[in-house]
Amino acid sequence: MNKPDLVVDAVGLYCPEPILLLTEEMENLGPGQTLELVLDDPSGKEDVERWCKRTGQALLFFSKEGKEMHFTIEKRR
Repeated sequence: MNKPDLVVDAVGLYCPEPILLLTEEMENLGPGQTLELVLDDPSGKEDVERWCKRTGQALLFFSKEGKEMHFTIEKRR
């Protein structure tokens, strides 16, 4: 997988802060660019999946390393 255009560290933040940060940072990207979001909020996986579906963005990759979750999201529009 290619290196993301932007990495957002939301470790230590809890709902709704990671999603608010994700929304804000995605506005800085153009279509086709990617963002990696790193978080440790236990509800984060469901929140990010729901956000991607609602906003039409593409969740390209997910991994979990200990408590940290890594998401790569492509901006579609």
